[in-house]
Amino acid sequence: MKIDKNKPDSQLKHQKKIDRQNRKELRILNEFRPDVVALLEQPVSPAARLILKTICLVICLLFVFAYVGELAVVSTGTGVAKTIGDVVHVQMPKTSTITAMKVTEGKQVKRGSVLFLFDDDQQIQVDNQSTEKILTQLKLEKQVLCAVSEGRALTDVLKPSEIDRYPEIKAYYTSLIATNQSTINLLENERSQQAHYVTMYEKQKTGINSEIKATQSKIAYLTQKKTQSVAKQELAKLEQQVADKKASEDKYYQEMQKNASYKSYWENAKKDRESDERQVAIKKAEMLDASKEIESQVETYEATVEQLMSNLASQEETIQIYQAKVSALTLQIDQAQATEKAKLSNMVLDKTKEITQYQSAVDKGEKIAANQTVLAPISGTVGEIKTVELGKTLGQAQEVLTIVPKDASLYFDILIKNQDISYIHIGQNVSIKVAAFPFQKKGVLTGKVTYISPESERQKDGQMMYKAKVSLAKKQTKFKSDPKQVGVGMTVTADIEIGKRRIIDFFFEPVTKYLDETFKSR
Repeated sequence: MKIDKNKPDSQLKHQKKIDRQNRKELRILNEFRPDVVALLEQPVSPAARLILKTICLVICLLFVFAYVGELAVVSTGTGVAKTIGDVVHVQMPKTSTITAMKVTEGKQVKRGSVLFLFDDDQQIQVDNQSTEKILTQLKLEKQVLCAVSEGRALTDVLKPSEIDRYPEIKAYYTSLIATNQSTINLLENERSQQAHYVTMYEKQKTGINSEIKATQSKIAYLTQKKTQSVAKQELAKLEQQVADKKASEDKYYQEMQKNASYKSYWENAKKDRESDERQVAIKKAEMLDASKEIESQVETYEATVEQLMSNLASQEETIQIYQAKVSALTLQIDQAQATEKAKLSNMVLDKTKEITQYQSAVDKGEKIAANQTVLAPISGTVGEIKTVELGKTLGQAQEVLTIVPKDASLYFDILIKNQDISYIHIGQNVSIKVAAFPFQKKGVLTGKVTYISPESERQKDGQMMYKAKVSLAKKQTKFKSDPKQVGVGMTVTADIEIGKRRIIDFFFEPVTKYLDETFKSR
């Protein structure tokens, strides 16, 4: 229920009280619909208010930026790079026909480089190039021959990066090595094999010597054992015992003759003596057998030593034979190396003669070509090439092409549309985009308008265009990110700044233009 604010305060208070009661009754009536009551009484979210305020603020800022901000308005024209004065005009040295043009417009040339050929120049040039190629090949082959003769590697002649550029030289070096080393390699392999046999038999000889020494040591041991035997000492001890007991027996025998009671003593002494004599006999038999066995072993070892000595002598003879073979092979290798070196020396002399002949041919060809070749008088950029038909006769001093000096100042001839000429004046800044250097990567050159034609000229497509000249600032001829220079004849696009406009004008221009045209009548 709406409250009338024009009523007195008492009535307003009363009206507000009635409204509160009505709302209370409504809440009671809707007690079975709490979701509706909660929805009606829930306040607006703070986040929604913040978002709404933010959108309004952004719209206002954009409007202010569009109203205050300005954009540059440019007039775009196309043109071509040219040079100021100092252009060299290259002419025909005599009446003749051009057979080959070696340059194109915009190409960078160095002083002395070939511009074009006339008469039979082309064939002479081809012949000279072929001869020079053969001469280079011969010089490299001579260096390779010297390297092979001196035992040097191919990398001493060519850099590793150049070896792949001269596969024929690499093949020539490989062939020389294979031919030069084939015989020597066979001899060295044979010598190595014979030297291996010498080493093998020397080891066997050392083994035989060791075996002889070991066997002789055994013979000495057995001989010493035979002469200084423990059994002999035992035998001497037993014989001494027998002698002592014989003396004791004789003593008891004499006593028995005097007194019969000594008979038992005599008989015991006799038995002991006889027992010892039997042991002496046994020991002698054992010693005899042991002596025979030692003598047998000594004889065996002496026979072994004799056989080993015979083997040693045979081994030494074999070693001497193989050593003689090694010496002979070494001599053959030295002779083969000397022969190959002499052969290589002769090949070097032959190559030197060939080089002299081809060098004379090259010098002669260069003299002939020099008389029928037009060279660049200066370093610079090829400008305009006149319309020249190959094979057509040209008169003496007839101009063929122009060369712009390397350090000449560039300017640009720009074509400007009729509707933009009123905004163009001398001194305006110009951004120049060169078609050969994409401005997205290389950037642009900067210059100024230095000339505007007073009248427009009709172009090939029928449009009327004004000509303007743009000079580069600080004699720029190349981009910082590219070492190549801007050359004569390169097409460019020039952006001339003719003013500034507010951003909002771009949005309202279609509307104002439409309204301006709508409310006008004839």
